[in-house]
Amino acid sequence: MGVRRPVLAAAPARQDATPRSGGTLAMSLADSDVTSFDPPAPPDNMSIWTMLLFYEQLIRVAPDGVSLEPGLAESWEVSDDGKTYTFQVREAQFHDGTPFSAEDVAFCIDRAAKLEGTPWQFIISVVESTEAPDPRTCVINLKSAWAPFEADLAMFSTSIFPKAAYEAQGDALFETPIGTGPFMFVSRTPDVEVVLAKNPSYWQEGVPYLDGLTFKVLTDSNARVLQLQGGELDIATLVPYNQLENFAADPAYT
Repeated sequence: MGVRRPVLAAAPARQDATPRSGGTLAMSLADSDVTSFDPPAPPDNMSIWTMLLFYEQLIRVAPDGVSLEPGLAESWEVSDDGKTYTFQVREAQFHDGTPFSAEDVAFCIDRAAKLEGTPWQFIISVVESTEAPDPRTCVINLKSAWAPFEADLAMFSTSIFPKAAYEAQGDALFETPIGTGPFMFVSRTPDVEVVLAKNPSYWQEGVPYLDGLTFKVLTDSNARVLQLQGGELDIATLVPYNQLENFAADPAYT
């Protein structure tokens, strides 16, 4: 059974149905500081919410929150026995300017499936092997047919990062992570904040709208409320229930 987690945002002075580009947003990370940006590793929502903005997956959840749509994969086919998935991946580039390819996908999926000691390995442990016969094609072979596999590939734990960068840096790559997502990692100050900036070379035209995002580590609920009221935060998570009624009566917050 899920637990509702109150979130409050400062309401804009002017609400317009047409999105406009520009500006930055500050949001609180309430539970804790981030723990890891290694896709299969983090057990906490703070890390997951943050890295979903700079990493991407082959498949992603559609805006309706229920269905799936292509992400880094433009299309895919499934063999009749349900054990082989062949993906055609799109042309994109990583935040360091290097090209994204099927070889990166094959490497990251294989690593996530076989990296022991992580809390999310089980999600794609059905993967037997991966291969990249050409730069735009990735083949994933399963040990047995697994109906939820496409949904599993939309999970954060299957995020794609550059194979070459990992081979050069090892796990140190996750201190300054590189992805293909709409935002780029800028910096992290432990127990203080994580800063992201707009990816000007993002493959999906017209987005993101924001120029940047700052996630502030504020584990104290009073500090979150005070910073929201003082304009230092645009969105506050885990607002105390005993303060929700007051905020609900104030049109400055939604």
